[in-house]
Amino acid sequence: MEKRVALAIAVAFMGRASGFARCNPTRDPDQTDIATVRATVEGTCGCLAATSHGAYVHCVAHAAKGLLHNRKCLGAVVRCAARSTCGRTGFVTCCRTSASGKTSCSIKHGRCKAPKHGSACVGTASSCCDACGGSGCASPTTTTLTVTTTTSTTSMTTGTTLACGAFVTAWGSEGTANGQFQNPQFVATDLVGHVYVTDFYNHRVQKFDESGAFITAWGSPGSMDGQFDGASGIAVAPGGGAVYVADELADTVQKFDPSGTFITSWGSGGSGDGQLAGVHGLTTDAGGTVYAADYANSRVQTFSATGMFLAKWGTPGTGDGQFSNEVADVAVGGGFIYVTDQNNHRVEKFDGTMAFVSKWGTQGTAPGQLNGPIGIALDGNGHVLVVDSGNDRIQVFDTGGTFLTGWGDDTVFGGPAGIAVDEHGYIYVADTNHDRIQKFAPCP
Repeated sequence: MEKRVALAIAVAFMGRASGFARCNPTRDPDQTDIATVRATVEGTCGCLAATSHGAYVHCVAHAAKGLLHNRKCLGAVVRCAARSTCGRTGFVTCCRTSASGKTSCSIKHGRCKAPKHGSACVGTASSCCDACGGSGCASPTTTTLTVTTTTSTTSMTTGTTLACGAFVTAWGSEGTANGQFQNPQFVATDLVGHVYVTDFYNHRVQKFDESGAFITAWGSPGSMDGQFDGASGIAVAPGGGAVYVADELADTVQKFDPSGTFITSWGSGGSGDGQLAGVHGLTTDAGGTVYAADYANSRVQTFSATGMFLAKWGTPGTGDGQFSNEVADVAVGGGFIYVTDQNNHRVEKFDGTMAFVSKWGTQGTAPGQLNGPIGIALDGNGHVLVVDSGNDRIQVFDTGGTFLTGWGDDTVFGGPAGIAVDEHGYIYVADTNHDRIQKFAPCP
């Protein structure tokens, strides 16, 4: 707590002493504005010294808040931090140029694979905001950095021939209009035909039917009730009567009715009971308890439906029941709790008393290995579906952690995050860097 207070004091001092670091609040920020603020914040947070990616992004978000009155500029600064390798050992910025000459950047672990008839290279900076420049890559390559992984006799099947994971449809594009996204983060279903998506940089929630037809949206940038500072995790109460949304950079959870009418909120920045630090994934159990992945506090917290603190578990570390600063998401079912421990590249399983049961996953690219897993969901057939974000794929396990199948690569996904399953078993994935939702066939 003392460290957080010291950071707040340091940021407040910089805000008074460094007027040049503020984006102009009366106009949209330009690249010079953003670069100046990023350089100032970097002196506080330190990419090279970051202990984890989550801690780095959280530090940047809170430090930048003390300097900025322009919310568009704040969003740009945080987005550059999020799309970086800071605190992520073994990851690179990957610049991929298509056959048509369009260059895009993504964060990859240990590999930078070229698109078909295109080229790729490892970026020259830690953030995708700086790495690729305007020229892209000069010569084609398929891999510019190689990582040796353990050979496995289990093969992962890809493509659309699988009954499990066959592509069904997709919707969304980059933008601010209804049905468009700017980095969709998490997705939830209400089991009665609706799909909810958190639209992070548009600071809103969008609601669709299961075919992707837009229904409604709510939220805007701000700190008032019903506004967001980076909408992230999302969950629907049993019976569909309420929707819970993680307001990540505000360190709060907000509760709405299914049409988006604000009901209540709880949480504040900190490490005490009921306080949050970059709250990420959310879920609910059959009794209505809300589970929150307290991202940078290395723990999971539970709350009543009205926001009353109930319990917590987890400490920073690599041991059983510990988390490495990046608790990404949580799923509940069959009397057990499953948590994606993003920076430890694994899934941890707990019983209903929050006691550690088992874990699976090691860092790598082989089937069953994981690179920065984020979203996690359960279906009705005994499967645990994990978004293996750093490998741009979905992996399917049984409830004991045995690998079953999977699909996807960097031609299918771009840094996917959240995942949800509907009442028919169909699977929805937030394809974050492609600004869309993809829907796949159930796993029998």
